[in-house]
Amino acid sequence: MSVRTSNGGVRLELPASWSGHVEAETSNGRVNLEGGGRSKNIAVDKAHGTMDIDGAGKSKASILSSNGNVRVTALAAAPAAPATPTATATPPATK
Repeated sequence: MSVRTSNGGVRLELPASWSGHVEAETSNGRVNLEGGGRSKNIAVDKAHGTMDIDGAGKSKASILSSNGNVRVTALAAAPAAPATPTATATPPATK
């Protein structure tokens, strides 16, 4: 996926099912990358940033803004539902 803008910022939210490599850059603004607890190898300076989400799958996101901020957020996976307790009855021993 590639997103480019000449005049304005970019805000991108990556769904919990997405994995891959993110590259973000701006000529006049700031880059902010949030991995949602799923990121590795985050490197950000004022105008450029990269991160890998969930082991850097085959997907790639490239975001470029000439005049605005770039914000990329990887949404955290939904927590697993708690296990439902189960009970089994054991018949009484017979003589």
